[in-house]
Formats: sequence, structure tokens, C-alpha cells
Amino acid sequence: MKPVVSICCITYNHQKYIRKALEGFIMQKTNFPFEIIIHDDASKDGTAEIIKEYEKKYPSLFITILQSENQWSKGIKPSQNYVWPKAKGKYIALCEGDDYWTDPYKLQKQVDFLSIHENLSGCFHATLRMEGATTIGDIKPRKKQSIFLSKDILKNNGKEIATCSLMFKSHLVANLPKIYFESPVGDFPLKLVLCEDGPIGYINDCMGVYQFKNQNSWSANKLLIFEKHYLDMISFLDSYENWTSKDIAKYIKINKSIRKAEYIRLKIESSNNLKEKVLLILKNIWSYNIYYTLVNIKKI
Repeated sequence: MKPVVSICCITYNHQKYIRKALEGFIMQKTNFPFEIIIHDDASKDGTAEIIKEYEKKYPSLFITILQSENQWSKGIKPSQNYVWPKAKGKYIALCEGDDYWTDPYKLQKQVDFLSIHENLSGCFHATLRMEGATTIGDIKPRKKQSIFLSKDILKNNGKEIATCSLMFKSHLVANLPKIYFESPVGDFPLKLVLCEDGPIGYINDCMGVYQFKNQNSWSANKLLIFEKHYLDMISFLDSYENWTSKDIAKYIKINKSIRKAEYIRLKIESSNNLKEKVLLILKNIWSYNIYYTLVNIKKI
């Protein structure tokens, strides 16, 4: 029987987390069939061996893609090149190998929700934000909001939608636009592309965990990498503005301001010179939305 949902998981060096992710998949209780498509990008730890263990135990559920060479380092994005093309389900549910689901009825709830609200391109739910075994917050809308449009994604960088909570109509990624491939990341442009077809709905249930990894130590090389990322994202936003049918120019401008603020914050954090920190603040405080600057000053 054809699956209704394709669970799509990409993983790399997630030996510490992958069992929880896989257990979250197989525990799902549904009145429909689902499949699990998992891509390991040539992990150097024991991730692939754990995946093989589960594939052997549940051969009817798993479709595994185990790379011998890392594809991401070649500029090949696994989801759109290897995983999504194999998806047979009407819907795709995402969860990376270091995150996991906590509700055995997650898939059922999301499919039921999308079946009722056929105008939606997808839906998401609340998740916990954890660092190891410690809960450090949650990821959910800060306002009472049930649907999200392109402008909502842009206003908050899509951060209210955890990737491990997202389910969407699979046909929407069958022929992705050229602009999608111009972005250095996949989750943010995916949410924008989905919104082109219809809003993304919110289910007010906490059904998963996003694993936060502390990345507060900065080096000059790391800052250069982020600078390239920042410039690439600005280029993507320019392309997106030319492509989208939505009248959202002001929200694209807001998103660029957010990204510039984050880039300046990281420059401030990476500097050991107090004078340089102050000059960076004074130089940039009026060049973009003052709110984002003031919010980030406290992180010096």
C-alpha cells in the first residue's frame, strides 16, 4: 500500500542522537502507512551502523541511503537530490538525525489537520529546545497565530517553525524553483517556497525536540564563513524578491535588517578590542532597524 507520509531524515555524525530520532519514527501510531527515508552523509562515527541495525529490524519501513563520500562538502544538498525524489507519500515530514519526536500521534494529528485544512501547504507544531538533557526553552509562535504567510517567515527568519515539526505536501518540492538552490541553507527558503502555494498552519501541541548545540566560541575563520553566509543570504533574498508573486518587499527588507544585525553582533562578539566593539555599534546603529541593534548590544 502506498504510504501517506514519507518521513525524511538527513544525518551526519549523529551517533549520540540517532537512536532517539529513529525510535520517534517507529513509535508513530497511525491509521495509514508511512515510510522512513534516511540519508547518512558518510558519517565518520557509528551513525550508519545504527541505521543499518534499524533497517534490518524494520525492512518494510526503512529506505536507507548511505553515502561513502560526503555530499554536502561537494555542494550537493541531500534532501532535494537524494531523499525527496524517493518520497512516495502525499506528505513529507522532516526530522534531522539529532532531533526527535515525542508524541506517538504526531503524524496522525498533522495528517488529520491538513486533511481538514486543504488550503494549507503544510503545518508545524511546538517543540522543546534542549541542550543535551537540559530544556532551555521552546520553539513556537510568540503571538496567538494559527497560520503563517511569507511575511511571517521573513519577520522572524522562520525561527518559529522548527524543521523537525514541519509536514508539507510532497508535490511542492517535486519541481523546486531555481532560487531555492541559490540559498546556502535549505529550511528557510523551503518555508518561503511552501508559502507561495498556501499558508503554513500551526498545531498548538508540543510534539518534538530540537537539539541546540552551543556555538559561542568564535574564531576569525568562523566569522569569515558567516560573512559569506550572510552575503549569500542577501543575494538569495534579492532573487526571491524578483521571483515571488507576493507583495512583500518591506518584509524582505526587514529580513535583511535582521541578518545584518546578526552579522554585526557576531563581529562584536568575535572582537577582543573594546574600542572596536563600541565603534561597530556606533557605526551600525543607524544603518538598519535600531531595535535589532539594541537587542544585540546586551550580548557584548
